[in-house]
Parts: sequence; C-alpha cells; structure tokens
Amino acid sequence: MATLEAMKGQGTSDVQATQLPQSAPGLAAAPAALPGVAHPVAAKGKRFAVIGIVLQLAPCIPVLAYFAVILALFRQASGTLDPAQGNALLGRAEAQVIGVLILTAACLLASLVGLVLFVVALTKLRYRAEWFFWFLVIYSVILLGAFPIGTAAAIFFWIYCLTRRQEFLKPPGAVASA
Repeated sequence: MATLEAMKGQGTSDVQATQLPQSAPGLAAAPAALPGVAHPVAAKGKRFAVIGIVLQLAPCIPVLAYFAVILALFRQASGTLDPAQGNALLGRAEAQVIGVLILTAACLLASLVGLVLFVVALTKLRYRAEWFFWFLVIYSVILLGAFPIGTAAAIFFWIYCLTRRQEFLKPPGAVASA
C-alpha cells in the first residue's frame, strides 16, 4: 500500500497508466477478476463446503470411543470373579459411558454446524462445484436414516440439488466462457 502511495506521488506516465480507476468519493472500486484466480465468494463457498464435510465426520468419533470403552471393559471384566471388583468396575464403566455421551452430544452439535455450513454454501454463497453436487446427492442417501433432522436435510439437499443440477453440471466450455 505504501509503494502504491509513493508511485501516485511521483506522477510519471507509466504510473498513471497502471493506476486503478478512481470511483466516486466514499465508494470503493471493485477489483477486476484476474484470470485463473477464484472468485472470493466461490472460494468462501468451497471453504464452507469442505469444513462442513469435515464436521460431518464428527459423529464417527463417539462411535469409535464407545467401542474402545467397551473393549477395555471386557478386558478388565474377563479376569474378575470377585463381586467387589465387579462393583468398582461398574462405577468406572458408568463414568466412561457418561464421558462418551457428552462427547456424542458435542459431536452431534458439530455435525449440525456442518449442515448449516452446507446450506449457507449452497444458498447464500451459491457454491456450484460438480464434486459438491455429487457429494450432496450421495450423502443425502446416508442422511435419510438420521431421523428427524438428517431426513429433513437430506430431502432439502435432494430437492435443491436436483432442481438446480444444470447449475452444478455445466459443460466444460460453459465454464471458460463465463
């Protein structure tokens, strides 16, 4: 920014040719899109979509934690025949299961945030990549089993994507001319 100000102060003819066009006072000039550089809204939409995908993996974490807790409990319980040891083991198991339930709630909340990011990327930011289309179509099938929120999201994604599939599945020549 300082070099731009210094170049403006010099007033040479080559600097004047490279200066950005001046806009009305109080209005910022929109920079022209450079070839090969993604549009900022599209880049933000892609970021939202990718973060949403990562957050959709969050519910897998408590499932893995649950299996780890169960396997550890079976290993510990297999060698104990004393009722006193069994009661202590049961108290420890209860604490571990409560921890897994808290983790499950946090991961489901993260997954809901991921769904919101998907909706924002689709509707507000109008992100229209072909990979995102196919991901949402396939992921909607998986979401159908997550009643009630997942089912509602799956129906929304199916309807939205299939009614606007021509926006996602543009021919290769249409992208270059746009």
